Amino acid sequence: MTGKTKWWTVAMGLVVLIVCSSALAGSVGRHGRFQNSFVCVNKHNGLIKVISRRQHNRCAAGWKKYRVSDIFGKGMKGDPGAPGPAGPAGPAGPAGPAGPAGAAGSNGAAGAAGPMGPQGETGPAGATGPVGPQGQIGPQGDTGPMGPQGEMGPQGLQGEMGPQGEMGLQGLQGEIGPAGAMGPVGPMGPIGPQGEMGATGAQGPQGLDGLNGTDGHDGAIGATGPMGPQGLQGIVGPMGPQGPAGAKGDTGAAGSTGATGPMGPQGPQGPAGADGLNGSSVVTATDTSTIVDANAIVSATATCPANHIAISGGFLEAGATSPSVIESHATAAFAGWVAKAKTQGNSQQSVSLRVYAYCVPTA
Repeated sequence: MTGKTKWWTVAMGLVVLIVCSSALAGSVGRHGRFQNSFVCVNKHNGLIKVISRRQHNRCAAGWKKYRVSDIFGKGMKGDPGAPGPAGPAGPAGPAGPAGPAGAAGSNGAAGAAGPMGPQGETGPAGATGPVGPQGQIGPQGDTGPMGPQGEMGPQGLQGEMGPQGEMGLQGLQGEIGPAGAMGPVGPMGPIGPQGEMGATGAQGPQGLDGLNGTDGHDGAIGATGPMGPQGLQGIVGPMGPQGPAGAKGDTGAAGSTGATGPMGPQGPQGPAGADGLNGSSVVTATDTSTIVDANAIVSATATCPANHIAISGGFLEAGATSPSVIESHATAAFAGWVAKAKTQGNSQQSVSLRVYAYCVPTA
């Protein structure tokens, strides 16, 4: 009977063990904390019970402590549940110690160009550069109209007339004979000396007209003889005086511009420019005003230190209902920066206007 009781007890313990393993396996997947839970197993009948926290995870005598994972193994991890709502923000912790200084930032963008300063005195004239290459010659312009004919010079003096030679007696007209063949042209003889003029003889009586002779037969045309040698050139007479110059003709139209010559070689590089403004030399001047005048306007002026000028400025307005800045500009000679704001209500409103001037040394 005792043996049957022990067998029945062991069987019941196995059933409980199977049920608990199924339940705990599902719980282990969803609740990781059961992996570290402990149970007590009876050494005699195999009964399993969960240890209460009030027992401080200790088993009584005749029981042995096991981890749940030692008995049932680690179950599969279940699907993650929906995230719970965010808890309230905790109080801000104390400020940590200041970190080391960061690397210098890159230069900011260049500010807007200020107004142009007064014109400086004209510098000395630079040295004359080398003469550029000769451009191409333009096309010939049209010929201008011819000027008017100059006046004719005075008539030269009449030369002396040479003496007249003696007139010979007129011979009788002979019959026309047949034309002979033309002989060769003989050489030109030298010019004979000028004969002396003879005395004029008395005019003789008019002779009787002779009878007309019978017409002769036309002779055959002779062959053309060879050309004779060129006669000697006569002596050139003296040149007469030159007549006055005629009036100057109108200037002809200008010729078209010649094509542009090729670009000359590049000149040497100029000297390096002066260094720009050092950002560390910028000084900020401020001024704050809360005085509202009768026109509901508050004004503030920030003045630069001595030997400084303002290159830019700004403002910060607060306090009134919708204040509106109506002016923001440099003062005379860039000695500082001024701003004016107008409140949208009466002059009793409280308003604060702070002006900034960014100044640099003038030297």
